[in-house]
Amino acid sequence: MTKLRCSLLVSILGLVASLSAQTASYTVQGTACAGSNGMLPRISGDGVPSLGATMHVLLEDALPQVPAVMTVGASTSMWAGAPLPFDLGPAAAPGCLIYVSGERIFNLNVDGSGRARCPLNIPMNPALVGAKFFNQFLVADRAANPLGVVTTACGMGVVGS
Repeated sequence: MTKLRCSLLVSILGLVASLSAQTASYTVQGTACAGSNGMLPRISGDGVPSLGATMHVLLEDALPQVPAVMTVGASTSMWAGAPLPFDLGPAAAPGCLIYVSGERIFNLNVDGSGRARCPLNIPMNPALVGAKFFNQFLVADRAANPLGVVTTACGMGVVGS
């Protein structure tokens, strides 16, 4: 009986350990809308969101020397009661979509090469393992469309241990 209990306990502990071990990842989904430079602004991750680490979210191929914002949110399905993705076409930005709820917004400046980077510090909090977050860049581009903004695809991070 004691051997059975020990085996069961070891099996349960092994299952809990495998469930709590989460590999950090960063992927991109969706599409961007073209800027006046003829390019699609791209979002990507430099590093992955691991506990206690800093990863950078990168913007590339944007119009140079303009302001941009990066939104970070917990959802790609709803924001403030509105369904996502939200089509900016009716607001005069055809083909541009808002994918991410905007719980946090970071203001950035695009450099002369059409790039920007935003650091994300992942706290050393084990409760965050497995948590998902989403982000997206909106870039000022007055010549791209009447609204004067273009959007990237959506990045998705999964916090790992």
